[in-house]
This record gives sequence, structure tokens and C-alpha cells, in this order.
Amino acid sequence: MTFLFSTAFPLLTGFLLMNWLGPWTGPPGEKALPKLLLGAGLGVAASSCLTFAGLFFLPMGNTWQFLLEGVVAFVLLILVVGISRRRGTPLWRGGSENSAGEGIGLPRAAVYAALLLATGLAAASFWHISSARPHGNWDAWAIWNMRARFLFRDSEHWRNAFSPLLSWSHPDYPLLVPASVARIWRYMGGESTLGPSLLAGAFTFGAVVVLVLSLDDLVGRPQGALAGLFLLSSSSFVRHGASQYADVPLGFYILLANVFLRMSADGERKYGTAALAGMSAGFAAWTKNEGMLFLVAIAVSMAIPLVFSRARKAGFQRIAGFGAGLAPVAAVIAVFKTGLALPSEMLLAQGTATLWGKLSDWERYGTVLRNLAGEFASGYPMILLLAAYAFLAGVGASKERRIGVMEVFSGLMVMLLGYIMVYVTTPHPLQWQLDNSLGRLLTHLWPSFVFACFLALNSPFARDAGVPATGCAEVLRGRESRWKGKAPRAGRSR
Repeated sequence: MTFLFSTAFPLLTGFLLMNWLGPWTGPPGEKALPKLLLGAGLGVAASSCLTFAGLFFLPMGNTWQFLLEGVVAFVLLILVVGISRRRGTPLWRGGSENSAGEGIGLPRAAVYAALLLATGLAAASFWHISSARPHGNWDAWAIWNMRARFLFRDSEHWRNAFSPLLSWSHPDYPLLVPASVARIWRYMGGESTLGPSLLAGAFTFGAVVVLVLSLDDLVGRPQGALAGLFLLSSSSFVRHGASQYADVPLGFYILLANVFLRMSADGERKYGTAALAGMSAGFAAWTKNEGMLFLVAIAVSMAIPLVFSRARKAGFQRIAGFGAGLAPVAAVIAVFKTGLALPSEMLLAQGTATLWGKLSDWERYGTVLRNLAGEFASGYPMILLLAAYAFLAGVGASKERRIGVMEVFSGLMVMLLGYIMVYVTTPHPLQWQLDNSLGRLLTHLWPSFVFACFLALNSPFARDAGVPATGCAEVLRGRESRWKGKAPRAGRSR
């Protein structure tokens, strides 16, 4: 079996989940490419859950792996076809509308050409780093890929990967990445450095794809392409992706959950899309322990519409859908945490008195904040460019978009505050912990931060927000119109 065959189940599963629960109510064949690409991350995570479930409950060899995936894909296919017939929609309908309601045009084409060029340069950089370190950086071969080797090599004694003798390798970490790597090796018929590298590349550039497709749908072209360019301009994001750590995959699922959460407010299938958001948030928790904090953060996000919007019934329906999507993934995590994982060292390494002493030490807070500011200045200087773009393009003024942006930003703030408290209370030397992990932790938040910013801002080529913007460009247009004795034109409604 080759790597190509290993992609069939994730792609098919994600596509079917998008058809069943996704935001678009057309025939299964409509918007096929966005469904396929947005759903791919769901399929990868679902296949890792199946790999773990097979190992835990079955004598899991390659035959069991392939049979289990085939059965799941067949059941999903029957569900999608049956639901499509019940709704009276055909399997395919030709033609689909542009999300902005217009042709691409030369200026927009130039933006997409620039995105293509930037992607090529980033891919070359990714390949160079991967070639220089085919086994990834320290945590890749000492934690993630090592655990994948236990899962792949010995279906009888794979639980030894969680032995107390390996406590230095964080046996409390979830298994999305190791299980995915082990699954790829099963299809390839042996261990290869190519499998983990391709998986890391899929998550790195998959985040760009999610940004492009979601923002083009929510705001209009070419907003997604601009966001993708901005994400790729962060060299640290590509570098951390090539390291084969789980940080970029975690950032990918945090982004995917935020995208589906936003689409559940604006899309046609609010309950189903909220279920996809819950599923994605669960997959974030299945990727790294920090994903558990994200579950708290996204719960805060979902409370925002209940406070600032009158559509509270719709808000509670979204919460119900979110919980329904989260439940099966939470069950997998519960089995892993109670049946295999060792307790986290962050919880057991210090007593109450020591913990309180760190919490009341203001110098530790100052150290964390200084390092945080320094990391932003050195690793993310393009924030200044984003501020200039915001000044020129203006911010969308519609209430729905403001609430959506508040949702995402509130969750990111909870995550950031949680990380600050983890550093303040760490049982390890504080500066050592900051030097070795702060840049990677910001990678968790960066894609969603870019998504929230470009969700808030207007497209420079078309006024797709439906409400006049506030920004330098609008002020200049208004002054020019008054100089000519004309009133400014109203924004175009989508």
C-alpha cells in the first residue's frame, strides 16, 4: 500500500461529513471542492480515532484497520445518499455561484497569483527543513514519532508506550498525531520518514486552505487569499510545521472549530455545522493537552451571542449541536485518559503551598509578559502590516460580524490567559520553559487570530459586508465625494 491509498478514507469521510452536517444545503456534488478540502482535516482526525479504537478494543492488525475504515465509510455513504433522497435533492447540480457574486477580475487574480507564489516559496522552505531533519526536531522523534512506532510495530504490547519508565516522554499526551503516523505506515507497509513529513505538510498548508475557503465564503473574494498570504508570511509558522510537532495540527483544529462556529451562525444548517465545530474542538483536545483548555475557551466564545444577541434560541441550538458533535470524540479522549494516560506532571509535581507562592509572585508574571512581547516582536512583526491594512480597508460595521469577531477573539484571549497561568505555575525553571515552548504555543493561536482579523476587515476590492465600513479608505472616499458635491456611495449588499 502507498501513502496515496492512506488518504482515501480521510478524504471520503470528511467529504461525507460535510455533506451530512456542513453549512451548504445543496446536492452532495455541489461545492464539491470546498467540502472535500474543509472536510479532509475531519477525516484525518476520525481515522486516528479509529486506529486507537481498533488497538484498544480489537486485535488490531492491518486487516482490521482496513476493514474498520471500509465499514465506517460505507455507513456514512449510505447515510448521505439516504438523507439526500429524503430532502429531495439530486446528487449533482451543475453550476455554483461565486461567494462574492462577481467574476474574479484582474486585481483579484493578481492576489491569487501572489498566494500561489507564496505557497510555492513556503513549500520549498518546508522541503528544505524536512530534508535537513527528516526525523523532525527533538519532540518529534522523542515523543510523537516514538509513540507512533509503538503503535505500529507491536499490536500486542503497544501499551508499553505509556509505561511509567517513559514518563519523560509525556505519556499523558493524546494520540491524534502518533495514531495518524502509525496508520500511514500501515498503508505504506513500513516505517518511513516520508509519512510524518507529508502529514506535517498537510496540516501546515491545510490551515492556509481553510483560511482561503472560509473567508471567501464568509466575507468575499479575495479576503481568504489575503489571509493565506498573511499566514504564509510568518516564517515561524512554516518552521514549526516542518518540525513534525503537534503544535501546528492543534492550531489547525482550533482554526477549523472557529470557522465552523462562525459558519453555524451564518450558514443554512446551523445545528449540523455547530456539530462540526464541536467535533473539531474535540479533535483539538485529541491532539494536545492544550486542546482541553480550548474546550473551555470555545465555551466562553459560544456564550457571546447569548449576551449580545436577541436570538438566544438559536444560540442554545448551536450549543446543543456543538455538544452532539463533541460527544463521540470526548468518549475517545475519556477512554484514553482513564485507560492509558499517566497523570500530567503539571498537576502532580508541586504542592499547594508551592503553587500559591508562584501565583502570588508578581515578578513571574512580569517575566512571562516580557517574553510574550518579545516573541511577538521577533516572530510576528507582520502584525504591523496587518494594522496598516486595517487602517486602509476599514472594519465591517454589521452587528453579526462584530459578534462573530468577538466570539473568536474571546476564545483566543481565554487561551492566552490560560497559557500565562501555566507558565506562572510551571514546575520547571520558568525561563527555560519560556525559551523552549512559548513560540510553539503562539502557533496554536496564530491561524485563528488571522482568521478573526480578516473576518473583521472588509475586502479591498468589493464592499461585501452589507454595511458601510469605518476606515481610512471610507473617509477618503467621503471627502472626495464632498469635494465634487456628491454623496458617498452606499456599500453594496451581498
